Amino acid sequence: MKINYDERSYLHDEFTQMTVFLQEKAARRRDAAAKLKRTIEHLKKAPACIPPCGLQEVARLFHCSGCFSKLCDLPLDCPVQDMLVNRGDQALFSCIVAFELPESEITYSWKFVGGPN
Repeated sequence: MKINYDERSYLHDEFTQMTVFLQEKAARRRDAAAKLKRTIEHLKKAPACIPPCGLQEVARLFHCSGCFSKLCDLPLDCPVQDMLVNRGDQALFSCIVAFELPESEITYSWKFVGGPN
């Protein structure tokens, strides 16, 4: 590219303004990054999962680097107890864990075993 020699001072001024703008922008970016870092340092830490089991929403973590969240999703393993129930009778299921279970998400699995005919 070639420019008129008389325009060089105009180009110099534009270049200087651009350089100053970029320096100011870099300083603002550093200030913004420092402010965000201070904010992050004051955030509450997520509680650890409470082993051995269960979906624990309160322990959900947000991974900033990948912009995604991950649940503490341990399997819910309650002790299994065999029960003999006559046809037409009821059985009660119970599972006690050290954290709150969301009522709407509790499911039970039934296993039926055929008896002698």
